[in-house]
Amino acid sequence: MFAYIYRRTPAQILKEVELGSFEDNEHMEKFDVEFANFYLDVYNGYVNNSKVSKSWQFAFDTQKDSLTILQHIMLGINTHINLDLGLAASAVMHGKEIIVNKK
Repeated sequence: MFAYIYRRTPAQILKEVELGSFEDNEHMEKFDVEFANFYLDVYNGYVNNSKVSKSWQFAFDTQKDSLTILQHIMLGINTHINLDLGLAASAVMHGKEIIVNKK
């Protein structure tokens, strides 16, 4: 379930990058690719019986459980946001200054 919904997100972000919608479109494109790759890599690892994080292992292992569609989607979203988002941000920003705009 999560994979189907997630497929749309990077494509939509790329569309917005191409439209120039972000303050730093080049950086956002790099981040989008990095973030998407965290999911793609862990999924490939799972299907190839490689070790993946406990949170992704749990999300993948429950795919045949009798949960609601929303519960299945939320397992993927929770793991992707709470784990992969921070890892992707760290990877893209490694060695760079983070500037916070306070208004």
